[in-house]
Amino acid sequence: MKKILLTITAAVLASVGFAQLSGTYTVNGGSATGGTNYQTFAAAFSALTSNGVSGPVTFNCIEGTYNGQVYMSNASISGTSTTNTVTFQADAGNTNEVLWQHTSYPLYMYNTNLNNVSFDGLHMKTSSTYSSVVYMYRGLHTNLTWENCTFTGANTSSTSTSYSIIYGYFNSPHNVVFSNNTFTGGSHSITYYYSDYYNYTNTCSVVIEDNVMTDYYYRGMYLYNYSGYRTKFTVTGNEITGGGYSYPYGIMCYYADDGSEFSYNNVNAYGTNGGYAGYFYQAYGTSANPVLIYNNIFQVDAPNSSYTQYGLYNSYGYYTKMHHNTIRVSNSYAYSRAAYLYFTSSSYQGNEFTNNIVVSDQTGPYTVYAYIYPNALVMDNNAYSVNGGSEIYNYNGYTGTTAYNLSTWQSGASQDANSVADGPSFISSANLTPQSATINNIGDALGYTDDINLQTRSTTTPDPGAIEFSVPTNNAQPGSLVTPDAPLCDNDTTLSIMLANPGLVALTSCSLHYSVNAGTPVSTAWTGSIAPSNDTLVVMETSINFDDGDELMVWTTMPNGVQDSSTLADTISLTLWEGMSGTYAIPADYTTIADARDALETKGVCDDVIFNIAAGTYNESVSFGDISGVSEAATVTFQSASGAWNSATIEYSNNYTIDFAGADWITFKNLKVMNGSGNVFRMSGSSDHVTVDGCWAKGATGTSTTSQSLFYMQGVGHDLTLTNNRLERGASWFYSTSGGTTSKKMNLTIEDNEIKNQTYYGSLIYYFDGVEVNRNSVRNDSAFQYGYGYYGLGNFYYCDNFNVTKNNVGAEAQNGYYYAVYFYSCVGSSNPRSQISNNCITTGNATSSTAYYALYMSQSGLIDIYNNSFSRMGNNSSYGIYIYQGGAMNLVNNSIANMGPGYAMYVNGAFAINTSDYNNIYNTSGQLTYFGSSTYNSLEDHQAGSGQDMHSVVSDPNWEDWLTCTTCNDTLGNAGTVLSNLTDDIDGNVRSVSTPDIGAVEYVTPASFSLGGDDTICGNEAIVEAGPAQSVTWNVNNQTSTQSFVTLTATTEPVTYNVSVNITTEFCGSGSDAAVIRLVPNATLDSSDHICADETLDLEPGGSSAADYTWSTGATTATITVDEAGTYSVTKMEDGCESSTSIVVSQSAAVEITDLDACADDLPLTIDATIANGTSYAWSGGSSINTAANTFSDAGSYSVTATDSYGCSSDDDFQLTVLETPEAAITETHSANAWFFDGTSSLYISSNTTYLWDFGYNGQTASTANATANYPWSDPNNPTTYTVTLTIDNGCGTDVTTMEVTPDPLGIGAIAEGSFGLYPNPAADNVNFVLANEASAKGTIEVMDVAGRVLSSQTIAAGQTTGEVNVSDLAAGSYLVKISVDGASSVNTLIKQ
Repeated sequence: MKKILLTITAAVLASVGFAQLSGTYTVNGGSATGGTNYQTFAAAFSALTSNGVSGPVTFNCIEGTYNGQVYMSNASISGTSTTNTVTFQADAGNTNEVLWQHTSYPLYMYNTNLNNVSFDGLHMKTSSTYSSVVYMYRGLHTNLTWENCTFTGANTSSTSTSYSIIYGYFNSPHNVVFSNNTFTGGSHSITYYYSDYYNYTNTCSVVIEDNVMTDYYYRGMYLYNYSGYRTKFTVTGNEITGGGYSYPYGIMCYYADDGSEFSYNNVNAYGTNGGYAGYFYQAYGTSANPVLIYNNIFQVDAPNSSYTQYGLYNSYGYYTKMHHNTIRVSNSYAYSRAAYLYFTSSSYQGNEFTNNIVVSDQTGPYTVYAYIYPNALVMDNNAYSVNGGSEIYNYNGYTGTTAYNLSTWQSGASQDANSVADGPSFISSANLTPQSATINNIGDALGYTDDINLQTRSTTTPDPGAIEFSVPTNNAQPGSLVTPDAPLCDNDTTLSIMLANPGLVALTSCSLHYSVNAGTPVSTAWTGSIAPSNDTLVVMETSINFDDGDELMVWTTMPNGVQDSSTLADTISLTLWEGMSGTYAIPADYTTIADARDALETKGVCDDVIFNIAAGTYNESVSFGDISGVSEAATVTFQSASGAWNSATIEYSNNYTIDFAGADWITFKNLKVMNGSGNVFRMSGSSDHVTVDGCWAKGATGTSTTSQSLFYMQGVGHDLTLTNNRLERGASWFYSTSGGTTSKKMNLTIEDNEIKNQTYYGSLIYYFDGVEVNRNSVRNDSAFQYGYGYYGLGNFYYCDNFNVTKNNVGAEAQNGYYYAVYFYSCVGSSNPRSQISNNCITTGNATSSTAYYALYMSQSGLIDIYNNSFSRMGNNSSYGIYIYQGGAMNLVNNSIANMGPGYAMYVNGAFAINTSDYNNIYNTSGQLTYFGSSTYNSLEDHQAGSGQDMHSVVSDPNWEDWLTCTTCNDTLGNAGTVLSNLTDDIDGNVRSVSTPDIGAVEYVTPASFSLGGDDTICGNEAIVEAGPAQSVTWNVNNQTSTQSFVTLTATTEPVTYNVSVNITTEFCGSGSDAAVIRLVPNATLDSSDHICADETLDLEPGGSSAADYTWSTGATTATITVDEAGTYSVTKMEDGCESSTSIVVSQSAAVEITDLDACADDLPLTIDATIANGTSYAWSGGSSINTAANTFSDAGSYSVTATDSYGCSSDDDFQLTVLETPEAAITETHSANAWFFDGTSSLYISSNTTYLWDFGYNGQTASTANATANYPWSDPNNPTTYTVTLTIDNGCGTDVTTMEVTPDPLGIGAIAEGSFGLYPNPAADNVNFVLANEASAKGTIEVMDVAGRVLSSQTIAAGQTTGEVNVSDLAAGSYLVKISVDGASSVNTLIKQ
């Protein structure tokens, strides 16, 4: 390069001599250097530095491409001044650009003073990945300007400042200006680092104004004063967008000098994980010359990014005035902050945060996260909002105030007295013009006269934020398109919008319009009522046939019948694409995977989409963003067309091969995916339901860079699945960096993978809830580049509700794994508990010096650690397993072996372990355990001191194969306890149901194996186990099998089995045994049965003739018969085996319908025959003969048959009688003075008819159909007539009839009535009589029936006036009592009860 430059210089000297330059020249590559033309920029600069200038110099640069570097070292241009300037400008006659490019550093200045020079309208470019365009290392630059230029920087993924487009380092810039330029690419657009390092007594200045900066990788601009030195930055009017890095910066400034200004900038720094829009550290303003930060938009518009976003970051500053900024973050990450304001001591004075809009689009991030020392910061007249509402999320670390509403913040932080909390109602994320009436005009008058768009600000009531706005009185907007939504599917024929009213008054009418492909607008008039700041769904059209690629536009006009004074956001438009579905081929349908991705992101999907990738190698790096329309029923799959993972290969050698940057429901299947120096798979965005299945992922070798992993997860994704893969090499096989304690990722499944030869860090499983890591093999059979591998199976960090089962972890090469598996703050739940079970986990190997813990568990709990084989193989001092604090863990059936020095088991914390038992706890030397807070030398000491491990053992596992945890140790065999939720081992072998083995592997040692001798076993089934072996041969009653166990069964009677077995194992030899086993079955009844109403059931519990039975009914027979519902139990005793069983018998109900009476007026009559569980009905008549309820209109005899769900049928007959209004009738018979009345001759009576009799004498009544009345004897010469009244009621009406009766004395009419008294009357046993007068002579008293027959008689003595007659033998009824005394007789009626 030096030789070329010297040659160019020589040519220049030959043509122009040593005369100083002055006037106009050209740079024209099409002409040779000579006269006033220079063929290259290098030639022109060589002339300038060699000759100097004597007047103003202008180089008109002719269009074309100039390849070459201008290299200036310890150089300057003599003679320049503010008058004698040097200008390189695009010639006015050009029609194409002037491109000055070089592979690295087109303009390179080292220790060079370049003063009074400007570049105008040029395109400067580097084609290198690692280069700047303008490189300035040290030197004094005064009045150096680039304006109207285009800069194209390196296409780099480096964060190094050395690859900035403009790179200034240790410079003393005085009025260096970048104005109206466009910057694309580079690690940074502009870097000024350690400005004025050597000349700090002079104030330097850098002006960066009206530039566009896009597609930078790390920072838009990086301005770094050396602490205490002086550079004034004026950064104004710039558009800064992009950031390829996961956490990019828009503006980053350290130590801005007093008088610096950052204004009118629109910054959107969005990275895959987060970003910083504006970052200011320790700005040095003064009360006279503050640092101004105003009229800026600072936002991170990346709603799916997974990590920290900062809108405005300002810390440790002096007199920084943050006014009229719009600050926004968009994701939901809990540690994002819209505004971060940190002023921690009294020295940080004079800071103001006023008239700003501070917004978090989603719930989670802080609106303000601050530390406000008294008097360090004043906040007021701001507008805050979370998720578009009136909530805020502000924090002040000094006062400890966390506020979710403005009043709490105002009182707790003593700030923002005149601020408001309400959503600004931005037009869109691309247009942050507010529309909210609530925040309109709330600002404080601070003297600013315009806004970011140079629109006039109110000088009395300005608006907060960067944009001054007004709220129209009448306004209508098509707030969002509801249908059709993307993608366009078959059923999308409706056009509907959310019609919004951002105006000040209710919206009652407007005009709605739409057009397709700019065709004739279709207009409709809408009327209704929408309150201010509200919206409503409006369907504009219901039957539109959209086509692929249609351009749809919807707009509103004439709100409330007047012209819209604010047409912002009055129009929305959308390109409609027909969604994809079905199967496609690569490369037949889409040439590359990236082409298929582009189609997916453009069109979306309507149904499952499969891309079959043909055999071959595809050199691609493909990032998948949001795909519209995906769901569980509409997924996307990329798979090998052949189904073989080594058929189709996708490979790349930088950054990533496949990236998930927002795509959901996407699967990669049966593919080989490789990356030689980056990540194989990366999740950079928020992607849910991502699956990698059956793939061979192969990464870089010899790396400790975790960003060179097989699956690198920067983003937040839920429901991630890695199954059936071969995961080979790479620094890590899985590495996650996203999430937090309040924002955990949900559901990670890693199962059935072959994982091998990672070079640094097995996995970091970071902040997950719901983790399944099962049946994976983790191996290393090659040398680690860095000596040891961290966390072979994984570092589980803040993972909840997890299961880690049946994994095989061990490394043959080098030092093995540093930690085999590591858990930090991982917690299960009470039901179900998390499980670590059936794992074979080995750390280190026999020669390892860096093997530490097979299991490391810290501050974790609610975990069952069952049947694992933990082995530490290193020769350094460490522990087999290490458990620190936490709680509620169970440690059962594990083999814990420290084959090197140190504790076998170290448990720190009194509550870490609930139960530890049935374990093997072994070490080769030193104290055996540390438990709680004590050390124990032996198992006996451990048991006595801890109260744990009472059934545990101490035994060298004597591994036959330590990588598979295979042993023949008899001590561990059959030494475990049965765990109900652990029925098989790591290999899927069935565990013993009575005496399982300790450790991950269920095994058998044939030499000591025994069937247990001849035996009688009670039960229907017996499992006889041989245990897992390479060869097992059973002979059971001459029937052979080769399973690890046989099942003997008996059903009703005892069965005798002759059992023999031969066992052969890979490591533990052979053996055999035989036994005679008699199996006596249990009493057996069905748990339940059912019988019909008229059925019986025979219950037979089984057993031989020698069995004895006791039934709950009291029966002792072998069987019983039952005919009704109930619970029946039986106990059987047979051959010393007692068993009991029971059955619940249910019974169907029979249909029953009684005879029915119905009034004619009530017809038709509905009769319901419903029975329990009834399914069908059949009637002999009526209007609904197949339903449960039937209707009848006629009297008659009927029947019904009902069938239930058990198939039981029953029937019943009934009589239906139809009644009219009744007609009462009386018939009678009588004997003596007893009268017998009958009302059954009445018409229209039924069994339900009621009768009421009134006999017309002495209050006698009756209420039966047949009734009896007793009348007194009457004088035949003057008989008495009585009226009998009968009232009947048949439910359909009543009737009354009467009959007159005259009692007949039946020939004894001469007997007087009533000349003596009887009591009691009625009488039950004895009746007393009282004579009216004393008997003068002997008389008689007789008891007669109504027919006059004498039933009893006794004498009345002379002088007797009273007496008693026993009538207890008489039947109940009416009788006559006759007394004859002193020649006279009289009679009375007696009622016998």
